[in-house]
Amino acid sequence: MSRAGQSRATDPLRAAARATERRLRARRVVLTMGGEPTWIPVRPEGPEWHHAAVGPTKLGFAVAFAEALRREGLPGAVAVLAPGKHYAGEVNPRWALRLLWRRDGVALAPRAAVAGAGRWERKPLERLARRFRAALGVCQPWIAATDPVDPTAWVRVLPLDWVEGAWVGARWPLPRPIGLVETEGPAGLRLPLKELPEDCLRRALVLECRGGVVDLFIPPYLEPGFFALLEAFDAALPETPDRGPVRFAGYPPGASEVLDVVTLASDPGVIEGNLPPCRTWEEYDGWLRRFCRAAESAGLRSFRVAHDGSESGTGGGNHVLFGGPPDGLSPFFARPGWVASMLRYWHRHPALAYAFTGIYAGPSSQAPRADESGQEPVELEIACGILDRLPPGDHRDLIARSLRNLLTDRTGNAHRAEIALDKFWDPGSPAGCMGLIEFRAIESLPRPEWMSAVALLWRSILAMLLDRPEREPVAPHGAVLHDRFFLPAFLRADLERVLDDLEAHGIALPRTVFREILDWRFPALLEADGVTVRAAHESWPLVGDSAAGTSRLVDASLRRIECTVPAGFLKSHRLTIQGRLPVWSRFPEGRGGFGLRFNALLCASAVHPSLLPDLPLELAVRSKGARTERVWVLDPGAVRFRDAGSRPARPIVGALAKAGPDRVTCDLRLGRV
Repeated sequence: MSRAGQSRATDPLRAAARATERRLRARRVVLTMGGEPTWIPVRPEGPEWHHAAVGPTKLGFAVAFAEALRREGLPGAVAVLAPGKHYAGEVNPRWALRLLWRRDGVALAPRAAVAGAGRWERKPLERLARRFRAALGVCQPWIAATDPVDPTAWVRVLPLDWVEGAWVGARWPLPRPIGLVETEGPAGLRLPLKELPEDCLRRALVLECRGGVVDLFIPPYLEPGFFALLEAFDAALPETPDRGPVRFAGYPPGASEVLDVVTLASDPGVIEGNLPPCRTWEEYDGWLRRFCRAAESAGLRSFRVAHDGSESGTGGGNHVLFGGPPDGLSPFFARPGWVASMLRYWHRHPALAYAFTGIYAGPSSQAPRADESGQEPVELEIACGILDRLPPGDHRDLIARSLRNLLTDRTGNAHRAEIALDKFWDPGSPAGCMGLIEFRAIESLPRPEWMSAVALLWRSILAMLLDRPEREPVAPHGAVLHDRFFLPAFLRADLERVLDDLEAHGIALPRTVFREILDWRFPALLEADGVTVRAAHESWPLVGDSAAGTSRLVDASLRRIECTVPAGFLKSHRLTIQGRLPVWSRFPEGRGGFGLRFNALLCASAVHPSLLPDLPLELAVRSKGARTERVWVLDPGAVRFRDAGSRPARPIVGALAKAGPDRVTCDLRLGRV
């Protein structure tokens, strides 16, 4: 699509965004939004692009991604490789590549940003160390260090602190040269700090050179010290032809009124991008498109192509977060009734949990609904009632405590929930007091306008609920939840009801874009003779306590599809699956239909390891009174049904069974003949 075509396509979105922002301004609510889209290479090979958080190529892609972001409008930024999240069972912290820039446009280390023409050699390295120390104004010498992992590395250490606007050095009472700890990671993270006396300064700069590339490790400094350090280092660098490349690692400061930050982080199977907090959807849309252009330039994309040619999200999510500006309070703190309305509305509309999520849905997914966590819906309604009755004031602590044990997965993990409050208000957690509400049932999509549209849908609903609180009590969906709302026809109908609500409130989102997303997410496997078969969701159970790092293993042997026909079709036709008659139900838009679960794979770790696959799956249609029937077959590994032509009509061998009389989904595994 041309840029002009893209602009025309997004005009209705921008009109809806303006209507949303008017409602937020009328309520004097500053609602920031951010996102965590994820990317993988065009050819994702190896565990790092499937389930492992780190691997041999992932950081290289992230560096190229960060450089492309610099070219996309952040010329004065610097990239700093920092320690990322650290999970139980993982030996080292994951990495996070932080791209920092000054809001006033002043470039950070502009000479370092220009890649060197060659490799660093020994004499230029020693000269750089002397010039750097002189620029800092300290007299103590650099300390040489040896690396047992790479004995050829050149490493120098300078204990240094920033105190009241000046650099203060220290001497370490350690044998020379000091030995680095034998493990992975930058030299600055492998200093033998435990050998120092308790009262000794533990902050130290580290210069290291490997393969002709210099890395400067920066310890934790406040913002003025960080700026002064980069200025001194940049001044010490020789002209470009006389040196090799320069990189930064360590602990940069966070976002502030002066400094802004975006992050590219290692995550299981993907690179996760962290967009900065945006005050409007327009700003969010601009950042998302910038990220997508940079990712494409770096050889990355926001969707996965399977060996059979089918497309899906990356598997790493595309979570959207809402909160308040860094210099102000979260708008949720003083509006507990708003939070209650969100929980009720999201619970009432399963499309918000299943329409835009990835292939993993249900209790074992990354974003289980509150009623998939083992909690009774009545408990959520009691909590919502408590929040509704609170008097005016800041209730951040009570909001958090009232919902903390309800918005989790089945193991009690508050981060793995459809609506996650682990970054809302938890003084016991390092990142738990940010006032953020994270919506996790959103997957990365192949087009930036699709991802932006979903984020705007979420923002528009929040704006609507400010004016029109959701009062309908939280009621149990029961078996209907997965039986119907795992099927695209019911999801589409439920999403249309959400869009109807918004339109009645004056926010008219374009419906075409959401229909396109659903058609992509639930592709047609067969469209012929009035019969439409689409892929559907399936809830894949966890396989015991098995795990690959922090990625959990599931039984993916089961599949679900949806079959629908137009009104009147069944009066003149008969349809069978594997020679068995389905039980038809009334579907949205006046169509007849049924869901079908079947076993697609023979898997030793499956819940039913002895159950043979049901593929190839045969669907046959015969006009009543005809002696022949038309046949389509879904072969193992196939994306669509293939036309197998006509044949003499075969006798019916039985009926498909359902798990319950009120279900619309049949199960091919039940009552096998």
